[in-house]
Amino acid sequence: MPSLNDVQINTIGWDPIEESADHRRKWSNAHGDVLTIRFNATAPQMPSLFRMQALKDYQTQQLRASGGTILSLDLLQVKGVSVAKLLFKSVQPSGGWGYMGMLFLPYRDFSYSIRLQAVEREGDELRSQHVWNWLHESHPAETDFQALWFGVDESSADMDTARPCLADGECWDGHFPNHPLARLRAELTRLIPTMVVSRDVKNSAPHRG
Repeated sequence: MPSLNDVQINTIGWDPIEESADHRRKWSNAHGDVLTIRFNATAPQMPSLFRMQALKDYQTQQLRASGGTILSLDLLQVKGVSVAKLLFKSVQPSGGWGYMGMLFLPYRDFSYSIRLQAVEREGDELRSQHVWNWLHESHPAETDFQALWFGVDESSADMDTARPCLADGECWDGHFPNHPLARLRAELTRLIPTMVVSRDVKNSAPHRG
């Protein structure tokens, strides 16, 4: 059975805050973001990475209870290893949004996940305010702004449920590079190519759930 040490990433810029020899290591950075690698020595419950719609439905159901919503879900090939990349947001108890980026490496008998979490703090709401103002300034007054904001055909009664919005778009990251969502995307982009997976893991039976 492989161990936690069989998946490595470059943690430059991160300070260790917790280490378990068995199943988890955790780091934080100057922004208060948290990076975690987890090893689970039991068979994964999630669908196979090659059933992306089933995987999306599964993650949607998991997030619904916490008021979360998927921003993106992709299948990657990293140095010959299949990896699911999930990005989502959820409402924080103290207000604002929390953002999570996750990399999943599921196998038949075990799995790994790399998690990066960043939360909104005071001042981070300026991103949404800027995009909302831009939306109003660039469209006629009679526009259904709420529908455009959420990328739907028209406003409906369930708009209060968590869903992706215009301000979540990656195109705004360059305008607000210190926003937690922009930081999260940038750090995932840096981390993914540094991931090293041992031969023992690569040769393990795949997850076909």
